Amino acid sequence: MGDKKPGTVAFYSGLALLGAGLLATPLVGLLMTTPIVLIGLALLLYGLTGTGRKATGRPCACCGVRIQFEHDAEICDRCSKPVHGRCATEHKAAAHKLEPGQPFR
Repeated sequence: MGDKKPGTVAFYSGLALLGAGLLATPLVGLLMTTPIVLIGLALLLYGLTGTGRKATGRPCACCGVRIQFEHDAEICDRCSKPVHGRCATEHKAAAHKLEPGQPFR
């Protein structure tokens, strides 16, 4: 499954901008750092929403049980179907077996 969830880069970028803006406020002033803090907050919220992942309410491709929470889900890299985190290894092994003669990578 994917290493990074959608929104990870935006979340950490927003966190860095927010921290930098808040740390620079005593040195530069509130008026100068307000836009940096607001942009940092916007990126942080954008990252937290996890745009691009819409697995909640869809059935797991492995066990068929409806996915209740977005953070419990993984999106398969090969078939783009949602699976529970606990079902990811089993799904990859069962649904994406190598055919005879198919190269490993």
